[in-house]
Amino acid sequence: MRLGKLQAEEPLQIKGVLCSGIQQGSHFTQLDWVREQCNNLLGFIPHPGTLNLKVEKVDLQLWQILRQDATGLMVNAPTQEFCSARLFPGSLTQLNVAAVVPLVAGYPEDLIEILAPVPLRQHFNLIDGDSITIAFFTKKI
Repeated sequence: MRLGKLQAEEPLQIKGVLCSGIQQGSHFTQLDWVREQCNNLLGFIPHPGTLNLKVEKVDLQLWQILRQDATGLMVNAPTQEFCSARLFPGSLTQLNVAAVVPLVAGYPEDLIEILAPVPLRQHFNLIDGDSITIAFFTKKI
């Protein structure tokens, strides 16, 4: 695997540390247009909220390349009152998940917000500080 332009035949593994968020993911994931587009694009309706990961330094460059160079799946906001976002499908121990990157200026480059059809903290008995590895499905970056 080369940095700059990655070619991934296998899922791209990115590790992060679980951290608490600012509770905006819960509002976003409950919007009807978000739920509908996620269901159409990902095949699941996201559970309210997101699982927040601070990307470990060793994987930060991989995450930045993925979120900048990959096409991602677009979630289009219906009005300018809301922001659009890109989704990056992946898995967490065989559970389909997706990273969501809001398309807003100043969004943290070391943060991954994970959508899932179940409450991930409860499902996997996770607490802040746990190390999590997400496998992202890429064709060519």
